[in-house]
Amino acid sequence: MRTVLLVAVGIVLAGGIASSQSIDEVTSVTHPYTSLTPGALRVDPVRTKALVDAAAKSYETLRILFEAGNAPSDGIYPASKRWMELEVSLAKTKDEARAALASHVSRMQALRKKIEAMIAIGALGQQDLHYARYAAIEAEILLLNSGGKLDE
Repeated sequence: MRTVLLVAVGIVLAGGIASSQSIDEVTSVTHPYTSLTPGALRVDPVRTKALVDAAAKSYETLRILFEAGNAPSDGIYPASKRWMELEVSLAKTKDEARAALASHVSRMQALRKKIEAMIAIGALGQQDLHYARYAAIEAEILLLNSGGKLDE
């Protein structure tokens, strides 16, 4: 009985989350995991540009540290996602929003390939690969949900 109740609650929650993931007609994507909405950051262009630049530099710094063996891989995905969310919120067109999502996909696919290569030489364990696969697949799903296409 308890299992049935938990499954029912899970279905209701999943349905609620899915129905709350609206698609904005201007940009075609409202990121389902953030409070940022398209256009939310356009009120102060100078600060917004600084915010996007900081997000990009944060991602690049974490990537470089990871590749040098000085940081774990699990910080890279949130940094890339944060950067993508900011770019989506600033997008003026559907194509710009999808381009931000596609860039996130490319970064996560590159991370997965890098981790696969590092595992092949014994520098990392399987947990890093599982995380990288998760990150790449979630990024791909976000792009596909926006109506974008994968470069396969």
